[in-house]
Amino acid sequence: MLKKKYRLNLSAKLESPTFFRTPFFTLLVSKNNLPYNRYGYIASKKNSKKAVERNRAKRVFRALVEKENIKEGFDMLFILKKEAFEKESGLSENIQETLRKAKFI
Repeated sequence: MLKKKYRLNLSAKLESPTFFRTPFFTLLVSKNNLPYNRYGYIASKKNSKKAVERNRAKRVFRALVEKENIKEGFDMLFILKKEAFEKESGLSENIQETLRKAKFI
């Protein structure tokens, strides 16, 4: 679990976010003018009715994102798609590739 200061308050709106879409997730990024990043993860009930599956997908995703050395000063919201629940094999490479394209690594 992330410390509270690193969690993104999902009720707050991101200011002019930039979108990055992949087969596994959608990433919304916004500058936050802080010396650290804040992260948020959304796994919809539409993708899986079981809370166990949604929580597991978020845990796996959170662990993969925390391994990356990401530039500081951004709010990042990851919206997981159904494919992220089904296939975990290509997820790590997909996250790295997306963050590299967006120039956050």
